[in-house]
Amino acid sequence: TMHLAASFAEGVARFGAVGERVDLLLADIVLPDGDGRVLARQLAARKPSLKVMLLSGLVPGKDDTHGVCLPGVGVLAKPFSARQLALAMRRLLDGGTDGQSSLPAAPMP
Repeated sequence: TMHLAASFAEGVARFGAVGERVDLLLADIVLPDGDGRVLARQLAARKPSLKVMLLSGLVPGKDDTHGVCLPGVGVLAKPFSARQLALAMRRLLDGGTDGQSSLPAAPMP
């Protein structure tokens, strides 16, 4: 089952309603009302087994160097195909990460 959210706030609210059934968070780093890394950190604190795949047009370590790292977070660089997304998600759910083992995190608000 897939649960969709169009924003940071909606993601937090939806996770509050169905979080125990969520295995994977797929989020863009840049959200309309927040930062996907902060969303991932907040939701993973509530469910430590949550897998996280962040989508980015940025190059980790080059375009975005501030903050600490989030270990074990999968990162998929844009653009990507549906097949690449499916393979990256499968690898992450099977216990690995997709190429990138950590991503610079956003400063805490």
